[in-house]
Amino acid sequence: MKVRAISFGAVLVLLSLLTIVECKIRSPSIVPKEGFSKLHKPLSVPQSFDCKARALAYQYGQLLQPNKNLSTVSDALQLQTLCGYNVDDLTFTYPKENQYKEIEPRGKIFIVDSENGDDGNVGSYKSPFRTVHKALEISRKIGGANTIYFRGGIHYLDQPIELGSSDSGLLLSSYPSEVAQLNGGIPLKVKWTSYNTSGPGVSVYNGENNVDGEASWMNDTDTIKFLGLKNTTDQCQAACLSYNAGGQLCRSFTFHQPNLNNSWHNQCFGRTDYDWAPLVQQNVTSGRIFNMNIWVADLTGQKIDKIHGLQINGQRAVRARFPNADPETAIFPEGWWTGGASSWKKPLSYPPSITVLTSSPERDDILEFQQYSVGVGGTCSIFSPDESFWCSEYRSGGGASYFQVPSGMTLLPNTTVNTWKDPTKSIIHMWQVYHWELWFFEVGTWAASNMSLSWTKGGYQGARGLVDTSNPRGGEWYIDGVFEELDTPNEFFYDEKTNKLYYFNNNTATQPPAANLTFAASNQTVLISVLGTKEDPVKDITIANLQLQNTAYTYMEPHGIPSGGDWALQRTAALFVEGVDGIAITGNLFNKLDGNALMLSGYVRNAVIEENEFAWIGDSAMLSWGYTDGIDGTSGDQPRGTQVLSNIVREIGMFQKQSSAWFQAKSALTYIKNNIFFNGPRAGINFNDGFGGGNEIAENLLFNQCRESSDHGPFNSWDRLPFLTDVPGNITLTPLYNDIHHNFFICNYGSSMCVDNDDGSSYYKIHDNFEVYGGHKSDFGGHNKFTYNSVVAYAQCYDEGLCGDFNDVVPNYADGYWNNSCIQGALIPYLDISGDPSNITQSLLPILYNNRVYNAYANLSVNVGDSTLTEDEWQALGQDKNTQVFPMPTDDEIIAWGKAVLQM
Repeated sequence: MKVRAISFGAVLVLLSLLTIVECKIRSPSIVPKEGFSKLHKPLSVPQSFDCKARALAYQYGQLLQPNKNLSTVSDALQLQTLCGYNVDDLTFTYPKENQYKEIEPRGKIFIVDSENGDDGNVGSYKSPFRTVHKALEISRKIGGANTIYFRGGIHYLDQPIELGSSDSGLLLSSYPSEVAQLNGGIPLKVKWTSYNTSGPGVSVYNGENNVDGEASWMNDTDTIKFLGLKNTTDQCQAACLSYNAGGQLCRSFTFHQPNLNNSWHNQCFGRTDYDWAPLVQQNVTSGRIFNMNIWVADLTGQKIDKIHGLQINGQRAVRARFPNADPETAIFPEGWWTGGASSWKKPLSYPPSITVLTSSPERDDILEFQQYSVGVGGTCSIFSPDESFWCSEYRSGGGASYFQVPSGMTLLPNTTVNTWKDPTKSIIHMWQVYHWELWFFEVGTWAASNMSLSWTKGGYQGARGLVDTSNPRGGEWYIDGVFEELDTPNEFFYDEKTNKLYYFNNNTATQPPAANLTFAASNQTVLISVLGTKEDPVKDITIANLQLQNTAYTYMEPHGIPSGGDWALQRTAALFVEGVDGIAITGNLFNKLDGNALMLSGYVRNAVIEENEFAWIGDSAMLSWGYTDGIDGTSGDQPRGTQVLSNIVREIGMFQKQSSAWFQAKSALTYIKNNIFFNGPRAGINFNDGFGGGNEIAENLLFNQCRESSDHGPFNSWDRLPFLTDVPGNITLTPLYNDIHHNFFICNYGSSMCVDNDDGSSYYKIHDNFEVYGGHKSDFGGHNKFTYNSVVAYAQCYDEGLCGDFNDVVPNYADGYWNNSCIQGALIPYLDISGDPSNITQSLLPILYNNRVYNAYANLSVNVGDSTLTEDEWQALGQDKNTQVFPMPTDDEIIAWGKAVLQM
């Protein structure tokens, strides 16, 4: 690679001034493994405690958001199905009948009615407009702060609502006590004719298990039926074909061969659902039962070039895919091909990237990430703009490899795809091998003879790329948009060449889709754009009480690298806000949007995001992403002072798994309070950098995060690139402290801890939290992170039982851990600390005192460097004063401590 050096202010400096920084490579502590995401708790934790913690979480949610319908929260906590609770016994607040949030109208009121309006009308209650665009035109003519009310029903938008500075003061809202939906779909005129309505057929696949980890030994589950002990595959297949229990038919079967060397041999199972995501296993055979019911509609003349997604009466249909799965209900590994590939094609060749290093100013409080550095061009040419920390000579941190992605793959012969004729332009969805990000590739070439494919574009949806460049490979994958994979109910395929839409209707009968169904193509990516500039901002906008639904996926749109974290990101969302001073987004439902839901971009001040619900989102729910001039963030062209209050975010990351309820990069002074975030594939809250600091995360409930990934927590942060800001009141690289307090975290599924302060993360006060399965993490130069006054139940910091992990620091920039109650569960050293007990240097050691540690043996030890000391030996060296060890508390005692710290 070539290296070009610049100093702050873009002044060129001599190459001789550069200091080469050793690039440290870390093997990931946690490697995803089959089925890891299905663990609702660490294995060693008593179920009795886990259930009591879940019950408390539901009650805490009611305190955070009283008078809300929290049935989705109780369902996600599995209070009844997992724990046997009667939810009514735990409910003490009840939802209001009318959730409409009263907003005082302003100025002239205009009414929009998509069904009964006409743009030739005057826009009154009795004479409404048909489109919002007409209402905006008239509002701008008369000027001032006005109100646009949408009457209840669906308002299909053939173009985004675009607001500028001339619309300042505008209120957009549903008509009082009505529900208006802004829909980005294009309603289709469909006349169905039969394409393939053939009877049952069977496809059999040797060496594959379609019930692994789900079947019950010689017993039934809700969707997997034990069909008896059989001697041959044919007998198992016949049992499946003859199965009919109350109208439930067998859709696939799995036979454990007699020569299988475990207790499952000869067992035959049938599935009554349509799940088909087999795992490779020798001496097991699975088969699929087909009852085809495919119908076709010619859309010629409707100006439909492409159908990114399809909604039918407001519900998602699924692009024809392999393996089959519904992205709304399938959690990894369901719906992913886990058998790998026969071979992977090497990354494409690019000219060397050019490293741009800002050698001054630099941070002197951290051992790594002292200087701002990015690589321009090279393999990072696929980003927009074409630069990234991960193409720099000076990248460091965990798994700090140069950015690359594979260029194709050859499928294994046993990959149970249907016979593909032309899968070009289909999309491969592929995990990076450690589940740190997801890649999307558009297929460019396909060689059927050896099942080999290459892609023409993609791989830019994550910042990290391959970690092990000596073995370039991807992880688990699925493919969609392939006509031959149209083999399961609710799948569709659109042929762009012939303008024909194919749809697999419910296959219980050879009937076409019902005439009363509305098919809407998801082709709009933005529904509302509020766009000004720092010099001429849009002011005092309110968007309230609306439903925003049905936008197209954006994972193939250009992506940039927001800063030094792991994310790549597209600067777009269903509601896009940039250049705004004063915006209230309140009481809205963001639902079934295939891209990002809400983004604050660039200059944004006085934004309030309050009492909204985000559900079934394809990517992230809320994002905040500013601009800088390299290291220089003093322009103020960033979101600052945003308030995120009392929102519910659930079921996100339907497509992009590197997604969060709240993400921010180059943003500061965010206030996140009283929110409930659950059911996400990765971290619920993600800070991509330490820009400016001054963020506060208080009194939130987060659980069921990292459901499809690992090496993360409900909260995650990085700080690999320094930024010069004026946020603290003076121009400095040192941010204000971030404050994380009085939150209830349940750190289950793939979470490695609760607060994952990853590479370089510094200046955090983490206190008065109830962390269920939590622990203190310090990693790769991070410092000044203080955990105190918290209750940590059944600690884990990568290892079950570890209360805290502390790395090397610059003198006098250590972390701290005091006044905490840590229940270990597993008996291992309660702290892991860098250092040498034979040569104590106090300025390098964490601040430790007054902790209460609980384990089954009332025995306590500490790892210090390569040595393990008893707590008595550690305290004899003047460390961890007044820390004590106690026997394990009861479940009720832990819950009582949690309630106390949360002030319940």
